[in-house]
Parts: sequence; structure tokens; C-alpha cells
Amino acid sequence: MNKHIACLDGIRGSLAMWVFWGHVSHAIAFHVPILEAPGMAVDLFMLLSGFLMAWHWRPGRGDEPSTSRRVFAFWIRRFFRIAPLYYPLFVVAVLLTPTYFSTQESMHAVYPFPWMPEGELWAAPSVEPFAPANLFAHFTFAFGLVPKFAANNPLPDWSIGLEMQFYLVFPLLAALLPGRRVWLLLGTALALWFVNGRLFGLYMQPGLLGTFPQPSFILFKLHVFVAGMALGTLAADLGTGRGFRPAYALVFALPLLLLEKVVAFGAVAIAVLVLVDRRPTRLVRDLLGTKPFRVLGDVSYGVYLVHTMPLYFVLHALHERGAFEGLAPWARFALAVTILTPLVVSAAWILHRTIELPGIALGRRLARRVLDREATSPGHDTPAARVRG
Repeated sequence: MNKHIACLDGIRGSLAMWVFWGHVSHAIAFHVPILEAPGMAVDLFMLLSGFLMAWHWRPGRGDEPSTSRRVFAFWIRRFFRIAPLYYPLFVVAVLLTPTYFSTQESMHAVYPFPWMPEGELWAAPSVEPFAPANLFAHFTFAFGLVPKFAANNPLPDWSIGLEMQFYLVFPLLAALLPGRRVWLLLGTALALWFVNGRLFGLYMQPGLLGTFPQPSFILFKLHVFVAGMALGTLAADLGTGRGFRPAYALVFALPLLLLEKVVAFGAVAIAVLVLVDRRPTRLVRDLLGTKPFRVLGDVSYGVYLVHTMPLYFVLHALHERGAFEGLAPWARFALAVTILTPLVVSAAWILHRTIELPGIALGRRLARRVLDREATSPGHDTPAARVRG
């Protein structure tokens, strides 16, 4: 079975641009439905992450590595997919934090966020960026578990910490995917989501035990990841000839009832693309798998991480020079996107080539060593050993 679904490159790249341009629309007070809600794109990113992890994860067979080594190799690959690019950008973000938030505040005094009450100014996070606890939380990817660290620098990294939490627990979740256990997985995810919502607040809604500025704690979004895992299992079953299993379709569909309608629609559209092999879907898949979309998918992680850092500096420079004076909101948006998009995409492409790809390759080599050590260890029951026996 082909392990790469090309159309997902285009989807991932398109979602990254949605987040990017959505933040541009926030920054210059250009209100347009859907675009100004980049959080919905992040939900679909989570669904794709769950899909891909389940798609690549296979039930254990006699000739596969032991569970512990397989899990360790999985963690190594995922760490080196995320960390090599994140660490240097986080260091830059920490250095820029005071200037960045000062610039952001001055811009929001002129162009307030859509959700700001009239007259209320944006309040920058108050956590000292160089505090040892803050640095430790970010370098260990534990920052998403602590509200005051969850969104306190120029990077939109709250979802990166959330993603790392998902990778940490994924092997346990995957153990609940086969057979009837998938219902236990769904029930647990929904129950934890319900309890979490009663204990922890989100955005401007306070909770009993604390309030998160972003849904950076795994229990806010576990049901989204589980929906993606169920869809990935459906797709893997169809790819191996096992046929369509309605239970996994329900486990995919039920969490969508808790999401925004646009997110649910996007999730269903993704499901149709990966599950339905008909001419219309093939045409869309082929389009999303073309080279421009593949390149956009390759740089999507970089676009997501990088785009916020130059955003307010560029907009502030334009505003100070009077470039925005007298322009309609749509014209401000068009000018900002025209300037920022080549800058951000080019930076993301360079970072992809110089940091991401070497990091991914290193992770694969280290993971392969973990798996190969077991394959060459005395007494390991490989197919060749069984033949010799």
C-alpha cells in the first residue's frame, strides 16, 4: 500500500496559508468570514495529524519490532520532525518578545482584534521570556500544560506543544484502535473533553482550576485527534482490501458534532477525498498533489511557525509611512499579503531545506538504529531465523 497520500500535501499547505492570512486579517482589522477564524484551520491540522499517525501505524506482526522499541522509534521520528526547526525559531522569538509585543500593542490600538470590546486594548502576556521556568517549559515542550506559558511569545506555538502531547500518548491511543476497543477510545476522549471543559476555562471564559489562553492542553482537542485516527484507520483498511467498517466511520463522525460547522465540513471533505475513488475526487486529489501544492505542503510547518514574527513589524512600518492611511480594509489586506507572502514562504522554503530535511533524515536514521538493534540482537525471531529453525 502506498504510504504517501499526495493530496494531503496540498491540504496541509492550504491550511497553513489560511492560518497565515487569517492572522494578517486580524492584524489590520479586515473582517471576512472563515478566513478570520484561523483556529478552525488548526483543528483540521489536528485531524490530519491523527489521520497520518494512524495511517502509518500498523498492528503488530510476528516479524515487527517489539512494542517498546517501536514506540521509542516513533517518538524519535516525531521529535526530530518538530524540534529542529522549533528550537532556533523559539530562541529568535524569545529575543524579539519585548519589542514584538510592544509593536503589536501599538498596532492593535489602531486596528483592534475583532473580539475586543470597543476601547479595550490588547494586553500582551506578562511572563518574563527569559525566566528559567519559561525556557525549560518550552525546550521540553511542556509549555502547553501551563496556562501562563501556553501563548507567551511571538510564535503560534501553542499547537506545537499540543501536537507533542498527542505524539506522547499516541501509542496508548493506538492500542485502543483495533476492534471494539475503538468505542472505549471514543468514549474516553469525549468524557475527558467534557470533564476538562468543566475544570479549565478557555480564552475569556474562566475555569475552576485555571484558564488557558489557547486550547494547548491535549484534553481540549483529544476528540479531534481521535476522529482523525478513525479516519486514518478507515483509509488504511480500504488500502489493504479490508473494506469499509462502519464503526470507524461513526468514531470519525461523532466528534465532528462538537466542532464548528466549517471544521466539520472540512473534515468530511477530507474524508471524501481519501475514501472515495471517483472521477470528481480523483481530479481534486490530482490537483492537490501537483508540484505547487507539494511545495506548499513541504513548507507548511515553516510558514505556520515563521509568519507571526515579521507580521507586526512589517505592518507597523507600512502604517508609520502612511501606506495604510485612507485605504479600505480589503486594500490594506491585499497590500499586506502581497508583501508578506513572498517573504514568509521564501523563509519557510530555506528553513525547510537547511533545517527541516536534515532533521527529518537524522530522526529516521536514529529510529532505524533502534529498530535494527533488535533485529540483530541474539534470539530475535526474524523470518530468516524462523526458516533456519
